[in-house]
Amino acid sequence: MIIKNTGGKNTVRMTWAIFAAVSTTMLAGATQAAGSGDIVPKQVVTYKDLNLNSNEGTQVLYRRIQGAANKVCGEVRARDLQGTSVKKSCLDRAISQAVAAVNSPMLTRVHLAKTGKPGQQSLPVAQLR
Repeated sequence: MIIKNTGGKNTVRMTWAIFAAVSTTMLAGATQAAGSGDIVPKQVVTYKDLNLNSNEGTQVLYRRIQGAANKVCGEVRARDLQGTSVKKSCLDRAISQAVAAVNSPMLTRVHLAKTGKPGQQSLPVAQLR
C-alpha cells in the first residue's frame, strides 16, 4: 500500500515505510506460496483531496486505508483459520503503518478508537509541525 499526498516531499519516505511493513507481513506468513519472481502487491492511497483537520476527511482517509489494506492482504477462505489469522495480522500492520506514515494526530486518534485501544500507543504518535 502506498500513501500519497502528492503535494509533499514525504511521499517517498511514506511509500517505503508502508511497502516494507506490508511486504514483511505478507512474506512472513502468506497463505499461498510465492515464487521467487512474484511481486508483492501494493495499493496507492491518495489524500490530497481531503482535509485532515476535519473529522469527515480523516474518516474518509481511514476507510481508504482499510480498503487498500484489504486488497493488498488478499482474500482468504472463511474456513482457513491460519490464513484468516495471517490476513488479520497483515491488515493490522498495514493499517497501523499507513496511519503512522500520514503523521496526522486526528487520523491516529481515529485508528486507536477503531482498534479498541484508545489508551494504548500501538503506533508512533503523529507530531505536530
